[in-house]
Amino acid sequence: AQKNSITANDERNYLHYLDRETIFDCQSAHGSPLHIAIKKGNYEMVKWLISLRANTNHTCTHQPIHQRNRSVSACALPPLHYALSLDFKHGRSVTNMTKIVRLLLKAGANSSLQTTDGNDDTALHIAFRHLHPASQYLAEKTPDLTLENRLGNTAFHVLSQHREVIGALN
Repeated sequence: AQKNSITANDERNYLHYLDRETIFDCQSAHGSPLHIAIKKGNYEMVKWLISLRANTNHTCTHQPIHQRNRSVSACALPPLHYALSLDFKHGRSVTNMTKIVRLLLKAGANSSLQTTDGNDDTALHIAFRHLHPASQYLAEKTPDLTLENRLGNTAFHVLSQHREVIGALN
């Protein structure tokens, strides 16, 4: 068995204590259970929570989450957006995080949702800003590529600001 896999016995033990109606709305300072599993880069836990009908578009309303040396309000980031904003440290592998992004999209995460942090970014804005490996896949799955953020930029405006990408096109 994999290190992070959930067994049937584990599931029975967890579900004994959990109310399915409220589990996904409960929040700590680090967000919902789905947000926490994403933060840990735990693909198997994300998969399990989704199998229990975790809301892939749920936003949190608790204290700020700290990432990339800046404070981001957890309420501003749905799970997909959150997964795309994280770096590949603290056990979060590129492979697992890319698998998590794909899983969230397949489970119905809305890539066109705009953040409520005042930036109005879509998942694609965030992916392009961080040059996430799942960016191309996400662009193929995003129904509206023309959505603008608060600054009037589409995700492709954000992408065009990266010297690495511009240099690769020359």
